[in-house]
Order: sequence, then C-alpha cells, then structure tokens
Amino acid sequence: MELNKIYHESCLATMGRMEDGLIDLTITSPPYNVDIQYDGYNDKMPFLEYEAFCEDWLSTLFRKTKNGGRLCLNINNTVKDFENDKLLSACVFFTNIAEKYGWTFREHITWIKMKDEDGEIFAGGKTAWGSWMSASNPQLRSFTEPILVFHKGSPKKEPVGESDITKEEFMQWTKNAWYIMPDKDNTHPAVFPKDIPYRCMKIYSYIGDLIYEPFTGSGTTIDACRELKRNFIGSEISNQYYKYATDRLSQSLLF
Repeated sequence: MELNKIYHESCLATMGRMEDGLIDLTITSPPYNVDIQYDGYNDKMPFLEYEAFCEDWLSTLFRKTKNGGRLCLNINNTVKDFENDKLLSACVFFTNIAEKYGWTFREHITWIKMKDEDGEIFAGGKTAWGSWMSASNPQLRSFTEPILVFHKGSPKKEPVGESDITKEEFMQWTKNAWYIMPDKDNTHPAVFPKDIPYRCMKIYSYIGDLIYEPFTGSGTTIDACRELKRNFIGSEISNQYYKYATDRLSQSLLF
C-alpha cells in the first residue's frame, strides 16, 4: 500500500488492503453519533448499528497495528441512543469495545478547552442548561473532551527509534490534563486542534513511524504528520472533506 496518501474511501476499505501489523500509531476522532451534519455520513444511526460500526473498525484496526502500537482516541463525553432517548458514557462505550477486541487501556487524557492563549478557561458555554436555577432537570455544560489511549500487546514500543520530544514538552505534556484552545473550520463541523495529534505523535511515536487516521476529515492529523516527519495513511469517505484534506496536503508540500 502506498504511504503518505489520503484514500477516498471508508477506513474499512483502506484497512482491508493493509498488511497486518503495519501501523505504529492511530490518532483519530471518530463520528460521535450525536446527529452532527457530516457530508456523506449518517451521524444519527440506530444504536446497535453504530455499535457494530465501531466494533468493525476498532477490531480491524487492532489487527493492522504492530505489537506495541498505540491508539489515541479523541471522543465526545456521550454517545446517543436515539431509539431509547438516552445518553451513554462514551468512555465506557469505547473502552468496552476496544478491550473486547484486544486493546489494552493505558491512559485517559482530559482535553480542557481554553478560551484564549492567555489561559483563560473555558471555551464554549452555549449548550442547553436544562432547567434554569432549578433541580428539576439541570444539564451541565461540556468544557472538556476525553482522549483515550490504548496499546496493543506490549506496553513498550520496540525497537527504540528516534524521539523528537524536548525535555520541556515531555514535562508539560505528560500531565493528563491538556489545556488547548479549540479550533474552528468552516469546512468541517467537528475539527480538533492540531496540538492534539502533534502532542500524541511526539509522546507515542518516533520519527518515521507510520501514523493512521481512519477519519481524516479536514486533514489535521495528516498536517501534523508532515510537520513532524511521520509517514501516514488517511481515509476519508466524504467527497467534500477528501478534496479539502488533499488540497491542504498539497499546499503543505509546497513549503
């Protein structure tokens, strides 16, 4: 399979052509099934259908990952069961599926969404509050998202390669709370900031490792791969986002 390329197809199609044990690190933020309007994807699946979809890609990804390889999964706080009108813990949902298919849980990082670069928190705050100033049915506003980290087989990554993380970065980023400003992109409704894949790559991979992004979206992870000299493979099913991400990649190759 050709490296350093975004494939215009589902992640299951891309991984179906990969040899087993190829991937060093996967960094992704999958669809949350909370009815976000994506181009070319239904984000309002029946719960059992969404669960089966997550089982398919997480189990396949496990086979395609090297022993000692890692998975960094940025998710929402909840998963929606539309038929029964209830919310489930996304951390529990994804951890149960990942462990079912062989992944070993290793870390829970909390992304705290800063309001500005001076460190003022929190960003956001426009979600529904439920019952106003009443215990009737209050709803808490979400200012954080989890980043779950798993590994396959050995917790140690061998053989040892070339690291590019500095002492200052290591001391700061190995805290399990990350204060990062959210990103905005008019092309995509759910962009995560490049600082997330940037940190994950420096902590959990070596220069030249192969990074996989099964839900490429606007290409944030791929952009970080180019900057940090990692090889990559991306998958994107949407026509709109595939074109945007490949155009973004082409621009980065010019400089």
